[in-house]
Amino acid sequence: MPASPYFVVHAFLRHEYARAANFYSTGHELYSYGIRLAYYDLTGRVALTKAMAQTYSRTTSRHQNTLRDVLTDRLPSKE
Repeated sequence: MPASPYFVVHAFLRHEYARAANFYSTGHELYSYGIRLAYYDLTGRVALTKAMAQTYSRTTSRHQNTLRDVLTDRLPSKE
């Protein structure tokens, strides 16, 4: 069974390599069809690239939304 986009995002957050077709994590950067969506900055925090604010193909948009969903789920609650 091929890896899902969620698996790739979670691997990226664990600094691990993972690939699901054209969506992949190098462990330090996250790419969709060669477009860098996110990376770890010098302080070790996830930084989103300007590509996250642009509109791309349906598949890359799905990859962007998966990353947003996972990052949003990891934020502390506002209770």
